[in-house]
Amino acid sequence: MIRSCPQCMLLLEKGEWPFGEVWSCRSCGGHWLGSADVRTALAQAKDAVRGLDSLYSTAAAVGMFAGLPLPCPVCTFKLLVDTPFPGDTDLPAPVCPQCAGVWLRAGEAERLASFDQAAPPAKSDPPPIIEAETPATPAEQMAESSTAKYVPNPKLPKWQQALDQLMAGNARWAEGRCENPHSDAMRRADTAGGQAPFAAVVGCSDSRVPPELLFDTGVGDIFVVRQAGNAVGNYALDSLEYAVQMLNLPLILVLAHEECGAVVTAIEGNGRSEYLKKIGASLAPAIEWALTQPGDLIPTAVRAQADLLASKLERFLDEWVTSEKVHVVPAYYHLKSGRVELVERNPELANAPIPDTDRPAEQFPVAAEAHERWCPQCRRGYDKNVLSCPDCAAGLTVGTYRVACIACRTKNPIGLARCTRCGADLHMLMAVGESLR
Repeated sequence: MIRSCPQCMLLLEKGEWPFGEVWSCRSCGGHWLGSADVRTALAQAKDAVRGLDSLYSTAAAVGMFAGLPLPCPVCTFKLLVDTPFPGDTDLPAPVCPQCAGVWLRAGEAERLASFDQAAPPAKSDPPPIIEAETPATPAEQMAESSTAKYVPNPKLPKWQQALDQLMAGNARWAEGRCENPHSDAMRRADTAGGQAPFAAVVGCSDSRVPPELLFDTGVGDIFVVRQAGNAVGNYALDSLEYAVQMLNLPLILVLAHEECGAVVTAIEGNGRSEYLKKIGASLAPAIEWALTQPGDLIPTAVRAQADLLASKLERFLDEWVTSEKVHVVPAYYHLKSGRVELVERNPELANAPIPDTDRPAEQFPVAAEAHERWCPQCRRGYDKNVLSCPDCAAGLTVGTYRVACIACRTKNPIGLARCTRCGADLHMLMAVGESLR
């Protein structure tokens, strides 16, 4: 293990003293010790503390380091904070708020040992946590004070504990009070030999929706599978089966998000590559169902896709779902607020098929019949060799040219069959074309 001096950044040398390990710097004469080791030594053998200053009598002057931030030699990304030590306000020492290690600058060991203070009282057991008879829901936890810390409720099933932990982390993210847990060198070392995540998150590839950040988790906390539009294929399904079977994960959270580009592309029929066509085909059932529902098409379709995928995963993992070893929960992320809301399950979508993205698929069927040119007035489609409309003599345009929906006036690409907002037929009445120009 290598540790660097918080002051001069040179390597520390590991040594031994009667109360544990000590890491010392030959350059500045400082020492890095465990907080409990120092307190025990001060209470039982102050001469051992005084002896630290004699380890390197040729240490350089440390005045040049005054006022500089001191990074923890163990946690790396944490800064040491001057803390009253061993309890008097006149004797602060730099202490890491995460690992509680203490940095003693040259000469401070003698100063601490000379301070006359009785041994600290023995630590008493922490007061028991009194749990409410009715556990708080994730929404209630999110509404609590921003200083409240999530405490698992052992009376709840494991999947519910995992879900509550995710929602509590998301509340910290949305409120700007992230703890960034399990993100230090110690955590990397602890997880090098294996992983034990508490939940799996199936999310979109969108760069604005990183699950590890928006749930305020760290290394080894969550098992993540991401694909554009949550269009999960065979390889992703196999990964989730591995997570459930080998890692014993009790929860899979399917995370959709606001303004999903994959869903928008599928609706507008702009996917040209074979891969985009496959994604569009996978999203087709959600979009076609959303077209029959009131409200805005895109958020409705995105939520429907999360619900559909949750049902697909439940069917795929039927053995573990039936035995209640794993629960699948759909959710929706709001980009601006940073909040995650749980999606209410719809019985109509429970058994709907979802095409596999690993197999060839045709372009998403919401697009109108394939034409290279369109008349903006009567909205008829023609092949690329036609330059003007035979019926009205208007010049033709391409399929991405936007025209207003007859029902709600929303602008849509003329190449679509239906309005992306209200679902009305964009080509149902050619005679009104003149009034829409």
